[in-house]
Amino acid sequence: MLGNNEAVKEAKQEMLDQFDCDEIRNMNEYVGCKLSKNNNKLKLTQPVLLQSFKDEFDLGNKMPAMTPAEPGQILLSCDEADCLNKEDQKIYRLGVGKLLHMMGW
Repeated sequence: MLGNNEAVKEAKQEMLDQFDCDEIRNMNEYVGCKLSKNNNKLKLTQPVLLQSFKDEFDLGNKMPAMTPAEPGQILLSCDEADCLNKEDQKIYRLGVGKLLHMMGW
């Protein structure tokens, strides 16, 4: 729990009174996210989701790029032969959607 120390103690006691539970240790995982506390700052990461994304899209240990294309590159429309087929377009959209989901967290 986060907040004023006295309010946290009261909330913990209220939970212990209402539910059959014990306070074992600090929370380090929540709904697939890893939690860590350092210098009174809480950090949330999603290593499992990120790894599954890397595995699904076969990224391996490739270095990330700061931009999706070279700065100043002019994008041209493609000919039918050069365009992604419907299945590849679907996979691309799925990947973008997963990235947006991870960024939203």
